[in-house]
Amino acid sequence: MFNKYFDHIYVINLDSSKDRMENAHKELESLGIEYERWSAINGYEVEIKDFTGEVTSAWNNRSAALSKTTENIIEDAMDKDYKNILIFEDDISFTNQTKNVVAHAMSAIPNNWDLILFNITNEYDSIPVSKYLNNIRNAWCCQAYAINAKIYDTYLWELKRRERPIDAVTIEIQKHGNSYASYPTVVTHPTNFS
Repeated sequence: MFNKYFDHIYVINLDSSKDRMENAHKELESLGIEYERWSAINGYEVEIKDFTGEVTSAWNNRSAALSKTTENIIEDAMDKDYKNILIFEDDISFTNQTKNVVAHAMSAIPNNWDLILFNITNEYDSIPVSKYLNNIRNAWCCQAYAINAKIYDTYLWELKRRERPIDAVTIEIQKHGNSYASYPTVVTHPTNFS
């Protein structure tokens, strides 16, 4: 289903989190989604440095590691010339409305989109585009989102600076006015994972 709309799908997963990957695999398989498991960097095992070579200290190790992992994914997408990608974290659960909402939301997406989020929290300043799609300017959550190749360079530059967590970086991109979110949210956190 998602494969119809995006060139490649990545699932971020720590090597040590086999139970989370098993759960994610079941969820993805239930919708026939083909994906690549991407080994996440463990923030407790490595020092994450910013663009100056200084160890990141602006936020916690897990957030910095997610930023670095996402940087690696973007570089892979650029190397493989993907026009767009979809990234899932491994703590996903799809709602029973996922197929219907995604199909309708994607039919309303303009060609010039930057980001598409399928799970958002702390949403402010959204503008309805259709029954199933909102234009977003200030929404959090990078659990399930798509990135258009036209912003790879910008996103990568922001990630490499490592001045703020990834959610704050995506909010800056949203302020350009070309980011969207499915409505309602179609990806949630499983009750047994945090």
